[in-house]
Amino acid sequence: MARKRIYCGSCNSFVRPVPIAYGYPLPETEERARRGELVLGGCILEPDAPRFACPQCRASIELDELAIPNRLDGDGGEERIHRMFAAIGTERDV
Repeated sequence: MARKRIYCGSCNSFVRPVPIAYGYPLPETEERARRGELVLGGCILEPDAPRFACPQCRASIELDELAIPNRLDGDGGEERIHRMFAAIGTERDV
């Protein structure tokens, strides 16, 4: 299933994020990276390492920060939406 396009503030374009592969890459992994299906993230995987990247500029993209909450009932959902729009450079009232 294709991921939705999101805005990458690093290269100012709408892209479908790709996974970041960590560890020593196999030849198949290197080929997938050449095709733009994933981004190589290096050999060391840190606990807070990003999971997705922009396929054009390779900037990390945190999809969790851009997720819209299911409810807006005072549980912090409003603040998350404001952060989401701030991340893409848009100001809107909720």
